[in-house]
Amino acid sequence: MKLNKLINLIVLPIIGLTTLGIAGGIVLSSYLDWKAYFKENYPDIDPADYAKLQSVEASLKSEVHYYKNNLARPKAEDILLVGTYVSNSDHSVFTQVIDPVKRPYKVSTDALFFLEGGDITITYKDFVLTIEDVQLIDVAFQGIKISEAPYKVSYIVGETFDKQGMVVSELYNDGSTKVIANDQYSISNANPLTLEDKEINITYTKNAHNYSVVQRINVYENLDNSRLISIEPLETFYVTDGERINFKDYRFLAKYTSGNKKILPFSEYTVSGNATVARLGKIYSFDVTSNINNAITSKLDLNVVSPIPIIKMTQTGGKFAKETKYEFAGNELKEVGKAYFVGGFGDEVKAGKDAKISFNVTSYTHNEASINLRCANSFLRKVGSDYYMNPLQINTIADLYVNNEIIEIPDDVVLAGCGPHNAYAPLYNVYSDFVIPNIALKAGQNTISLQFKTSTVGDETYWHESPSTLNIESFEVVSVGKTNKHRGNIVSIEFFDSFSIMSGQYLTKDIVPVLAHYEDETSEVIANSLLDIEMTEGIVRDDTVTISATLLENSEITITQTFDVDKAIYLEAENAFKEGSNKVENETGMTYSYNSLTGSFVPAGNATYVIGLDASTSGKTKTSAKYNGDTSLTFKTDVIEGEYALSVRAANTYYWDDGVGPHTANKNISELVDIYINGTKIDFNVDIPGVDSPDNDSLPWVTFFELDLADVYLANGENLIEINCNKNASKNKWNERSIPRFDYFKLSVK
Repeated sequence: MKLNKLINLIVLPIIGLTTLGIAGGIVLSSYLDWKAYFKENYPDIDPADYAKLQSVEASLKSEVHYYKNNLARPKAEDILLVGTYVSNSDHSVFTQVIDPVKRPYKVSTDALFFLEGGDITITYKDFVLTIEDVQLIDVAFQGIKISEAPYKVSYIVGETFDKQGMVVSELYNDGSTKVIANDQYSISNANPLTLEDKEINITYTKNAHNYSVVQRINVYENLDNSRLISIEPLETFYVTDGERINFKDYRFLAKYTSGNKKILPFSEYTVSGNATVARLGKIYSFDVTSNINNAITSKLDLNVVSPIPIIKMTQTGGKFAKETKYEFAGNELKEVGKAYFVGGFGDEVKAGKDAKISFNVTSYTHNEASINLRCANSFLRKVGSDYYMNPLQINTIADLYVNNEIIEIPDDVVLAGCGPHNAYAPLYNVYSDFVIPNIALKAGQNTISLQFKTSTVGDETYWHESPSTLNIESFEVVSVGKTNKHRGNIVSIEFFDSFSIMSGQYLTKDIVPVLAHYEDETSEVIANSLLDIEMTEGIVRDDTVTISATLLENSEITITQTFDVDKAIYLEAENAFKEGSNKVENETGMTYSYNSLTGSFVPAGNATYVIGLDASTSGKTKTSAKYNGDTSLTFKTDVIEGEYALSVRAANTYYWDDGVGPHTANKNISELVDIYINGTKIDFNVDIPGVDSPDNDSLPWVTFFELDLADVYLANGENLIEINCNKNASKNKWNERSIPRFDYFKLSVK
């Protein structure tokens, strides 16, 4: 039923309530009667929808407090907003709490509320209310607590207290805690223990005051501590996608009847299962058995981490760069290294263009994962002569998508503010981590993107733009190790969508991944021992490879596929990591090829290429002759060990007009850049051809040539390729270093 029809059906009976009440002997003389009638007859309708709002009162909820922890940011849920209404039926007056979800209202504050407190303004319909002079509470130390008990809590007379495993923490009034270093607290009884000892006092001195907490213990004349009752993991275990699992990396706690625990040496337990390569999304659960008592076992569950550095991300808008990284504590900024990041999406957002980063991850089964993002705040404000970074709630400036479905980023994912500081640069180099849990991954390739948008709270930065950007250093996708229980039989199989074959690869049946689909619509890559795989094994030299796979338990479930063999790996400049104080960016447009016989340029389609490697600019003044920074492109690529041909598609920028007409002169690439493979410089001697511009017009600056550079040897696995543009290259007409424009580098199997 359409809403307007529903309203008519409801409003008409309400208007006639007084008449109906007289005729039937029912007098609705109070709001309670009216509300009861309404609830009984129209349980899904809010009475306030059919009453007139007379006034609104606002106050902070009694349990809400804001602290001076750089996170104070009032939200609608913090406010108790109460409306006074007059019913349209019997004109009774009633009050009702206004729900911020059903009836949204805007909450705003002064820019420095997170540091100083102040007024909170609430706007609801035509009402504007102010909660005045809200004070921030100083973050105050309140005491200490034992966050984790020591491993040993039962003793024999004469032993001394052992604090191994014990964690003592500071407590603060804003709910935060801070671990106290072991050498910063004292233990009351360091002497040999007696039967009278029942507790140990831990004392910690802060601000010239002593604070104590008690750890309960038991002391016995004799103690049977030899009977093991359980083995449990010491911590959550993580392994990186693609790495071999090494069981010696993990530690377990043995628990005894006395309540004591100890860390087991590797020699005292056995892990069932062979060392294997970990894959994202795959469920790993190994049995851990005591060598002393093989009836005592535990499960070892692994979380698989797939780190995604920015050089493996694809960005639309924004720029790659490198900056000093800081940690902020109090009013001090501490340098902690360098950050390679992608950021600067604000201009695209302001112009209404796409602004996002995206990447693909491959999961070996339907799985639940978490996404961890490391980034720096961008919500910069200037007040007087000082700069501040305001707290930034991530979901107000960006949306997360997994396989084109939006994923909710919780409201409490907020980057802390900081300041004041007399320069703005360090403030947006302060990096933080946050976690988005419960992400559903499908078996196969998953596309994840963070898409920036105009701020939903309408705030603007120091640069008068909505804070629609972050400086992003890295993503991590973590499969959380939850058991994936399949219901029913396998109904079909297919080859894994990320599986590809490259010329020169040594191909065996063991490395062919097959995805099984179950009756409950879940999927996973199954063990090859469950399949009959037919193929030609060995080094791949043909253009195609045909593989068949049949499920052993049901020969009717089978698949055959012919794979095209990849002949080359393209390292696209638009996806490279670009760094430098010089201008470095991507540009997309029509490219051209040059016909030397006719002297003409032929359109060759659109492409994205990297530019600005040759000029450092200040305003509109070219200053490249005073080159002042590093500029380079960096790629990482996974290959099979062997020899490859390295080539490049590049455009010449060595431009001259010598009176005859505009042209580019031949220029050897080795004069312009150095290329390193895994840190070793390679030798090459290749010219980018010069061309003449027809009709004395300017050359198309995107006339590309494919050039063979050199033969290179690459190791098995990941290789690092760096194109260093920091040479003292020849200058062109405008005194710019004539670094080429790059489209892609290509690796071809020899």
